[in-house]
Amino acid sequence: ETRRTVVCTQTINQGELSVMNAYNDLMNKYHPKMVFLVGIAGGILGHGKVQNNTSGERLEFDLCDVIIAKSVIDYELRKETNDGIEHRGQIYNIDAAVASVVNDFLVTLQTEKFPAVDGSKNAHVNILFDAIGSGNAVITNNLSETTSWLKTVNSKVAAVEMEATGISSSFYEATLNNSGVQGLMVVRGISDLANTEKS
Repeated sequence: ETRRTVVCTQTINQGELSVMNAYNDLMNKYHPKMVFLVGIAGGILGHGKVQNNTSGERLEFDLCDVIIAKSVIDYELRKETNDGIEHRGQIYNIDAAVASVVNDFLVTLQTEKFPAVDGSKNAHVNILFDAIGSGNAVITNNLSETTSWLKTVNSKVAAVEMEATGISSSFYEATLNNSGVQGLMVVRGISDLANTEKS
């Protein structure tokens, strides 16, 4: 039997800076081999093909579903000019070894449904493996300039949140320093649809 040691922490504030500090603190004290960033995100409507939910069919994703980030697109890097905003986003892709594990897990879900906890919107959790957008801005408009730009980078961007860029950047730099960390996985639950109902 293989024993694993799990260390959990929580950031003090939202955003990239706080999660970077938490990540560096974890690395210095505990030297983990695998790091998970878990939390919530706002789903972006128009992700892929959306079915008509009024007929009883599921949306391609819904509230309480889960997204594992195949890539993280930083929407914060930009240049503001007289002609408008020029985005200079950075893309962080999931490590190939971690992606292989995720793909194997998703294959099992084709025959075995993942049950949702009591009180969830649906009986089973829909798990996606797609890109997410990340930056310090809270997005409450599915048709904003930022979400429109994200779709030009990757048409299957499924959600937006505020910490994944910070931890992805720290992880990338840690691998360059031979810190021993071997993988990073960003897992987000859909808590809202990144619209005006978001607080």
